[in-house]
Amino acid sequence: SSPPPPLPPPVPPPSMPPSASPSTPPSTPPPMTPPGSCYYFITTCSQPMALNTWVRDTWGEEHTRAGSDRETCEVNRLNSWATWCGVSPSNVTMHFNALLSPLPSSPPPPL
Repeated sequence: SSPPPPLPPPVPPPSMPPSASPSTPPSTPPPMTPPGSCYYFITTCSQPMALNTWVRDTWGEEHTRAGSDRETCEVNRLNSWATWCGVSPSNVTMHFNALLSPLPSSPPPPL
């Protein structure tokens, strides 16, 4: 009987380039809490601000309903951030955490 064939070498994980291209999605998952929140992740911006990290869009939540309306968070606020930063919308990623809606059949909790 012949010996078993050698195992192929393990495939190394793809290496991340030091400077990710603008269309690269964030490598960090977005915060999933609290409900009713909107976050942005910006890779390039002409304004002084945090880059390459998830930041809660508190201004958008307070002034534009970004925390309660998915489209406002993911579309309107994305375009606002891209315009403010002077970059393409592909440099901005938004994440919306929906409000926890109670089941319609459940009565409101007693006070």
